[in-house]
Amino acid sequence: MKIIFVPFLLLFLGGCASTQVENNGSPDFTQVPAELAAVDWSRSPRDIVVNPKEDEPVVWVGVVKEVLVHKNATNVEIDWLCQHLRFVQSGPAAISKRPIAVRKGTGLFGVSLVVENMSLDEAKKFQIDHTHIPHYVLVGGRLAAVQDWKGDKIPFVKALRMSLGPKLVDLAE
Repeated sequence: MKIIFVPFLLLFLGGCASTQVENNGSPDFTQVPAELAAVDWSRSPRDIVVNPKEDEPVVWVGVVKEVLVHKNATNVEIDWLCQHLRFVQSGPAAISKRPIAVRKGTGLFGVSLVVENMSLDEAKKFQIDHTHIPHYVLVGGRLAAVQDWKGDKIPFVKALRMSLGPKLVDLAE
């Protein structure tokens, strides 16, 4: 898979690193951190694109549509493009149990993670693993910016907490 626009994206997203990532949808991210208590659970990525509020707190869940990897001097950056899913139950209780009950949402969002001590080969395997088997991302963070991604405007999240896994959600009809 060729990565054509990563240098532009990486210049912008250099500060969008997660501080904590949970693998395989581990249940640790079940409470909203205090710094995100003011989340407006009704705002979707599409709402953010129409009316962005700098540094706005968000808690979103989505299905991973694309994963890009890039090696810079000392670490690897992994960028996820996710199709938004809406929580069935709004508010902090929405993430308190696994699997998380979700339904179709609106819009796309991006999350960027800088990983230390990972080779580019490991990152490429990670990229393949997370696109061949559907994976879901739960992210809590702040709006970093609204950027162009392949002709669409999408919000990118500066992650404070994140959970990732193939069994993280239960999609309701």
